[in-house]
Amino acid sequence: MLKNFRNETKQHQLTHLEISGDLPDFGNAKTSLDFLIPIINSRLCPALLCDLRKEVTLEDILSLVDITSHRKVKTWLIQFKNVMFTEFIFENRRKLSSLKNQPSDPSSPKIYINPNLSPDDKFHQIKVLQAFNKLKFTGEDNKSSFSVYPQGFAIKIVCDAKKYFYSFDSKKSPKEFLKSKEIKFKE
Repeated sequence: MLKNFRNETKQHQLTHLEISGDLPDFGNAKTSLDFLIPIINSRLCPALLCDLRKEVTLEDILSLVDITSHRKVKTWLIQFKNVMFTEFIFENRRKLSSLKNQPSDPSSPKIYINPNLSPDDKFHQIKVLQAFNKLKFTGEDNKSSFSVYPQGFAIKIVCDAKKYFYSFDSKKSPKEFLKSKEIKFKE
């Protein structure tokens, strides 16, 4: 049973990223990129400049497509010409949703980055989510013991305002993972 949740030999490759959040209507790719590029550069610099030696420009982006009709929230699919940009932005994605040093106004929205999963990875993600959902129970106050959310190559588990991340390549089953975090679940 444990091996159903393991994906040890597969190397996840990021070719496209999904961007969601407080995005404007997708008039056209150029207008949307004019909106997006300054946000990426301002939130990821100076790390972007140190690690990649340059800011993101229009020429660094191969494509940008609005895929909102296939998602529950407004989402753009972006592909960079350079895989290093894709990997760097994905690794530093939390800085794009953090507004600690910036005012909370429409010109400075939170944006969220997730990988665009292959059909196999998406199928695996759904199976893992289902496994976690089967372990949830409703308490006396009609609240679930925990909540689960897809997060790219991981599943985010929220319990008592604490967040835990279950990686696709985890060697623990969902039950073992919940037990190790002392999260109550259905036996």
